[in-house]
Amino acid sequence: MMSKLSTDGQLMSYQEVDALAAALAETGDFNKAVSTMDAMIAATPKGTNTSILKELEERRSRYALGLPLRISPAVRP
Repeated sequence: MMSKLSTDGQLMSYQEVDALAAALAETGDFNKAVSTMDAMIAATPKGTNTSILKELEERRSRYALGLPLRISPAVRP
């Protein structure tokens, strides 16, 4: 997985960029959340685990639909 992405002139890890996109969507800035995810997906190296790339694309799709990220807590037996 990519280690760094530059946003606004600062290098950020992909986890930081993912959190930034989620925060943008949460505050209603879905266009910027989508463009942030687009940049991260474009910067993802070839050969990256397909499940990771699929998750990034699914999050991007949510933001494009105007939906913020919602992660359900793990259910314990």
